[in-house]
Amino acid sequence: MQITNLTLAYQILEMQELLNGYINKIQQIEKDVFRFKIHTKEGTKNVIINPSTFYISQYKLAARKNPTGFASFLHKNLYNKRVLSLKQHEADRIAIMEFRDYFLIFEFFHDSNMILTNKEMEIISAFKKQEWKDRTIKKGEIYKFPSSKGISPKEISLKEMKVIFAESSNDAIRTLVSGVNIAPIAAEESLFLAGIEKKEKAEKLDEKQLKKLHSVVKKMYSEAKKANLKPIIAGDLLLPYAFKSINDEQLRTKSLNEFLDGHFSESLSARKVEPVKAEKEKQIKKAEFSLKQQLDAREKFNKQVDESKIKAELIYGNFSELQELFDAINAALAKGATEKEIMYKMSLAAKKGNKAAKLFSAIDLKKKELVVEL
Repeated sequence: MQITNLTLAYQILEMQELLNGYINKIQQIEKDVFRFKIHTKEGTKNVIINPSTFYISQYKLAARKNPTGFASFLHKNLYNKRVLSLKQHEADRIAIMEFRDYFLIFEFFHDSNMILTNKEMEIISAFKKQEWKDRTIKKGEIYKFPSSKGISPKEISLKEMKVIFAESSNDAIRTLVSGVNIAPIAAEESLFLAGIEKKEKAEKLDEKQLKKLHSVVKKMYSEAKKANLKPIIAGDLLLPYAFKSINDEQLRTKSLNEFLDGHFSESLSARKVEPVKAEKEKQIKKAEFSLKQQLDAREKFNKQVDESKIKAELIYGNFSELQELFDAINAALAKGATEKEIMYKMSLAAKKGNKAAKLFSAIDLKKKELVVEL
């Protein structure tokens, strides 16, 4: 799942409910996955941070038994500290959580990282020690933001955009992506809204076209408002609202948090469900092998012969619809669709009257099971 810099801007809008909340606990879930428990006026929020993004989770996930020292260090320094602000750095995939004495910086790109600094931006600790020719991430260094690929779309002037396009030997789409810090899908949408063919030579765009494009880009990145937030999934992209340039099916989702939680936490939950070991539950498990259940099992077996005949007839009578359903699901899985995405697509198709989709009831990818109602 790709999280663009534009999507991150809207995700931070959704997470403003964390403001004025207090850090209650910081734990490590997996090697590069952390959980922050933040107490807010609406209750405790479980914030999951992974290499791609962060989100508020409804899942109950077990903490790692042998966490790194970084998780313990963060907990010690940030415990009971109030979240003063949560912002995106320019148009980068970088978020900054501010406390009274600290900044906690989340870098959500290829070599993701989490860095704690003081208010003078001196690095106190980092999850990963990293070094490039122009910046170093380690204790004692002054934190520097990565050099952006181009000018920020929030700050770019019309004059700067004219220069970028006039000096380019590429087409419009490549010039916009390389010259402005903008996601490729957002660049494609910007050109579409500006009425410019993406393969058109950049240097051939006239002033009227560039003026329109500049206006569209500035609006897209400078006017991130919660009222505009109507998240959709298009292929492997999560976007804050529907893009007019995308012809493929765009699936609506209730919120960015809800989708990210299902997409990322579901697999974590399957591996890391916290064990509940109450005495009553132990007794129930033992009772599964009781004599009564053995007798019930024998009775069920006698019924299965008749039921199997009925099922066979139903399958034969709905064979073409079932085959269509299997083909659609296999195609969705080949594109990397999740259970929730498949269920949503089927629900949508059923509402439109698709007979095969109406048979669909549920799917469990972990068990490799498909449930249909005949």
